[in-house]
Parts: sequence; structure tokens; C-alpha cells
Amino acid sequence: MYYTIRSLLPECFENKNPKLPNMKEIVKVVYYCPLPKMTRELYRVNIVKITGEPESFDAYDCFGHQLNINEIRLQEEIVLGDILIIDFADIKVGHVMKFTPIHMRKASIILEKVFSNRIKGIHMINAPVYVEPVINLLRSFLKQKLLNRIHVHSSPKLLLNHISSEILPKDYGGSERPLKELNDLWLKKLEEYQERFDKLDTLKVNEQLRPNPLKNDDILGYHGHFKKLDVD
Repeated sequence: MYYTIRSLLPECFENKNPKLPNMKEIVKVVYYCPLPKMTRELYRVNIVKITGEPESFDAYDCFGHQLNINEIRLQEEIVLGDILIIDFADIKVGHVMKFTPIHMRKASIILEKVFSNRIKGIHMINAPVYVEPVINLLRSFLKQKLLNRIHVHSSPKLLLNHISSEILPKDYGGSERPLKELNDLWLKKLEEYQERFDKLDTLKVNEQLRPNPLKNDDILGYHGHFKKLDVD
């Protein structure tokens, strides 16, 4: 599946090498930052922050950056789940509109089936008035079990009711290093893994050699209708 999905959903993987100009641009406006310390349950907390203007924002490049970070995590760590913090402070309506239901479903398929992410919580902070349509979009393909794990907060300080201050960055009410400093460390790590990303660009799957061809519903849902994301 790790290699097959790259052929089935090429738009999520092609031209996503961190050294390419489009990816160098996306990391200027997108933070995807797994935090250093895990929770007691061995969950990894990740902060997503989007800035810049929507006109030049590409949702597939944004997700490609997340996949590149997860590629490193796949090589370095074992966790029992992920907690996602989405900071809406600088996210505009134009950014949100770039994330279509099809794009979001493809993202959930890859994270679940390839990287085995088990989402234990989604926290939306600095939530604007248009956050409700975002949740309605998620309802179109997420199961109720995961929808129950979505929390909307008006202030980052409310995160402390759910996540230890030792884990959160200083600018989110915690005692860990500031988000920008932590994010810069991940950008440096992307450079350290450049050889790995170059190798991934050369790997292709020849589906004609597969003894038993994949059925349409093995990955993408029966006859193209996306299945809902399973969570633990």
C-alpha cells in the first residue's frame, strides 16, 4: 500500500519533493509541526497553522508538506495516536475553500491506510464564525466517533484543559519552545532527509505485475464512493 497509493493518487505525491520551488514556497506559509513531547498515552500532538494569501495557496502542496513530515516520523518514531491542533488565527475563508471534500477524503485515506494515523482528537483554536461550515464538511466523510473528538476553542489557553503545558509551545500557553523555533527544526530535518525524498521520487509500482488486481473498493471505496474513515 505504501508504494501503491503513490500511483493511485499521484496528485498527492508528484512534485512534492521538499527541494522543489513549490514546496519551498508552501513551507513559508504552512506550519505542520509535530511537538517534541508525547502525551502519557503516547499520542503525538501536531500543530497546523496557515498564513499568507489564499490566492497563492495550494491545498495539495499543503498536504504534501504534511506527508513529507510524516515520512520522517515513519522512519523515526512509534506512536499510538495523533492529536491535531488547527490554529485558525490567520486562516481565511479563501484558504478553507481550497480544501474540497474530495481533497479531504484523499488525505484521510492516505493518513489512515499508509501512515496508520489514529486521530485521538482535533482541536480548533482561535475559531472564526465560519468554522461551523468546516465541521459540516468533515461530517460528510468522518464517522461520528471521530466527530465526537472535535473540540472548538475560542482561545489557545483552553487547550490546557486537554493537553499538558509541558507539551504545548510557549505561544500556546505551554512551556515548550515557541512554535516557530520548533517548526524551523522540522524544516532543517527535511533537508537532512533529502536523499530519502529523492529516492522516493524514483519508486513506481507496476500494477500489471500484481497477481490479484486491486478492486476499486480496496482503497477508494466501492465504485469510487469514498468510505468513511475508521478510527480507534
